[in-house]
Amino acid sequence: MPSLAMAACHCDLQRPVCGHCSRRKEQCRLPNDEPQQSQSYTRFRCRNFNCFQCPIHKSLLNGEELLLYNFVSNVSFTLSDRTDYQTVWSLHVPRDGQDHPHLMHSMLAISALHLAQTTKARDYSDERSYVDLAAHNYHQALSLLIPNVTVVTTGNFDALYASAMLTFLFNIGRLNSSNSARLPYDIAALSELGKGVLAVRLEGAMRHKIKSSQLMREYRPWDSPQPLPDSIDRAIKHIENLVHSLPESRKNKDQYIQATQLLRFTFNALTQNPEQPAMIFMWLVLVDRRFIELLRAKDTMALLILGHYGICAFQIKDKWWAANCGRHIVAAVHDILDDSEAMDMARRCRA
Repeated sequence: MPSLAMAACHCDLQRPVCGHCSRRKEQCRLPNDEPQQSQSYTRFRCRNFNCFQCPIHKSLLNGEELLLYNFVSNVSFTLSDRTDYQTVWSLHVPRDGQDHPHLMHSMLAISALHLAQTTKARDYSDERSYVDLAAHNYHQALSLLIPNVTVVTTGNFDALYASAMLTFLFNIGRLNSSNSARLPYDIAALSELGKGVLAVRLEGAMRHKIKSSQLMREYRPWDSPQPLPDSIDRAIKHIENLVHSLPESRKNKDQYIQATQLLRFTFNALTQNPEQPAMIFMWLVLVDRRFIELLRAKDTMALLILGHYGICAFQIKDKWWAANCGRHIVAAVHDILDDSEAMDMARRCRA
């Protein structure tokens, strides 16, 4: 009986028998049940790719092979809706991971987090196992990434950029498990991570003029404003009007205005590039550090602006790593603000 790892299908990774084999009444053999091979790789067949060879280190444990298989077959296709990017994430990035351990651990970390959040575990211990694997590989990735990120070259750019992006999305995926009271500090940490991703990209693009990068693809320009979806446009207009109604003498008004302008800028970019849902986090990346400090100080207007960003972020519902991000932001801001402000924001959310 051929193993599922060699089949042109998707395994839902359920144990002891996956859904595919259960429906077909076949013997289920997951990748970690494969006979030992003499080659340094295991062959996987992945969606949209025939005879795709995904190299795997001999040193990887069977559990890590399963995580890598899940990244290649499932997670990679959630990172973008552009076919060329999906090819990069499912084919080129795993191959780069063989030469860059920080990237390998970044892939394993986000794959384990994906399984923890999307796979129906048989019991609590199974779910905790995925969570523990995610945390372990995340910390390994960070410890290996930080010493390398200060030196960006043509040879390591794609690996560093991919690791940085996966690290950022990993933390986005964990956001909704955090305590509401910690939201300002979580947003501050995410903003700094995002600025690090942008710094790697700019270093590669401007200083080294990298042309052969698989990850440096062009986006459609968004400098010409386009109509936004009604729900997003209403939310942004509401907070714009609220900020502009403040007296000119109001301290920090310039920061509020810049943050709201950046909201419209971010969603213009996303509207022009809907196949790149991660662009929704441009606001977190580009918002001024002085505004982030206002959030950390739990400034009311800064929190209201963040809450309206969360309302706009509701539109990303089909990506596991962002599906509950907007809802968590709105709920956490609701908990921090007083009742009247929270109720007003809740009404905007329902609208």
